[in-house]
Amino acid sequence: TLCQDKLEDPSLIALKTWLATLPVGTEGTLVDALQKQNVAALVDKLPILFPAAGLNKTHTESLKTIIEPFTEAELMNLITAFAAADLQEADLNVINHIMNNQSEVIGKVTSVLGKIDPENIVPITENLDALGIRLDTFISNPAIAFEFWGRDELTRLSELLPDFEPEDLEAMLVFGQVAADAQEQFGNPSGKPLFEKLFALPLDVLLGSLSKVKFSEDTKLGFEAVQQVMDDPTFLALKDSGLSLMENPENLAECVKQDFQVSCRNENVDHCPVGQLFLTLLCWFPLPLPGLIYAISCLMHYRGSIIQCGIGKPFQ
Repeated sequence: TLCQDKLEDPSLIALKTWLATLPVGTEGTLVDALQKQNVAALVDKLPILFPAAGLNKTHTESLKTIIEPFTEAELMNLITAFAAADLQEADLNVINHIMNNQSEVIGKVTSVLGKIDPENIVPITENLDALGIRLDTFISNPAIAFEFWGRDELTRLSELLPDFEPEDLEAMLVFGQVAADAQEQFGNPSGKPLFEKLFALPLDVLLGSLSKVKFSEDTKLGFEAVQQVMDDPTFLALKDSGLSLMENPENLAECVKQDFQVSCRNENVDHCPVGQLFLTLLCWFPLPLPGLIYAISCLMHYRGSIIQCGIGKPFQ
């Protein structure tokens, strides 16, 4: 086991229990995918991880179509942000209803938000926070200008944001009303409005997700798969453990931290036990060779006369 003996945090007890129920080899694949942030590999394993959700290959392929435009880091940020926004099953019911029946409303809101320069997201967020309002409120409520008249933040926002047209204001208002009606029928009527939850997301996450998510027949089953997984009792039991794991990555590090020892014994037969000595002699042999050749040459040319052979006095 990779994680069952390593995860000692009390918040991960449900996760440890669940890991023990997985088929052999699944845990290793899961840990590897999490460590590499390979979301596509995790999606392929969803039918095995949550069998009661009733997912099949069609669901997973559709879900991979949804996540394809996102990088692994963007997806992790999106998951973390959605978890922080406390989106419940009822909220997903509302979102699925709107996407399946009135997706053009979401498309118009996406077009409105698409006018915002991504480079201005950080200062826009800072000024909105200083005023204590959300972006949708600034766009759809003209009275904001009078409420914060004279504030430097309002002036700065007017410079950072594009000039929104009347139809942009209408798109925001229509989406808010559609979301409220759908929440009344398919969600939790007494809960926090979905519209507020969505626009409470970090602005960069909201703009990035709306611009990349495609609403079509190819992605319809993918959104259904998300809802089916979130309705699964096992997922609900693991949700807190999963958030703890993402917020404390050192817990995941414990899964892949394995202590082991390696002991080796060389059993090869040495067929040349004096090989180093032989190599040393072989290297020394050429050293006196030039002098020897020179001495032989002197002897071969000796004719009984005085000759000079090397350095020193001539000899006879």
